[in-house]
Amino acid sequence: IMLVGIVAASEAMGLTAISTEISKLIALIPRILTGMIIFVIGYYIAGIIRDVLSSATESLGVGAGKLIAGAIYWFLMIVITLTTLEQIGLSVDILSENVQLIIGAIVIAGAISYGLASRDLLRDTLSTYYGKSTFEVGQRISVDGVTGTIEEIGNISVILRTEKGRTVVPSSVLTGNKVEILD
Repeated sequence: IMLVGIVAASEAMGLTAISTEISKLIALIPRILTGMIIFVIGYYIAGIIRDVLSSATESLGVGAGKLIAGAIYWFLMIVITLTTLEQIGLSVDILSENVQLIIGAIVIAGAISYGLASRDLLRDTLSTYYGKSTFEVGQRISVDGVTGTIEEIGNISVILRTEKGRTVVPSSVLTGNKVEILD
């Protein structure tokens, strides 16, 4: 209300430059308020998503659940901040493009590192899947100089009962080597 009064007073005094600039400021106020509302609501929703993801990954036993939830939270906060700044009327094109490049590089690096780190685990999992049609509990086999009876077929390994006790053999060893089925 005071700004409208200042505009009217400056118009009456013939100071059109001041009244024009204050009018621009008045026109900007709704955009700033809208931007603030977007930011507050986005902040609240991002926090809820972080908490839900953290709880879900914790209940599933995912070790890096808090890290994943935190990364997604900060990604959402960057998007919300850029959206807020754009709503206010600031040009964020360069910043937005750089953030996209950085996030893309992080995602690609994460995908490559995760793929390389889980290569052996995936190989053993697939070996178990395809080996279940060949091997079954109770069979007596010999592989890599180890002879025993299959006691259990797990997700990534097979447990053999040998003369010396129990031996864990990765499933990839059974599908990647010559295995002798003794009975």
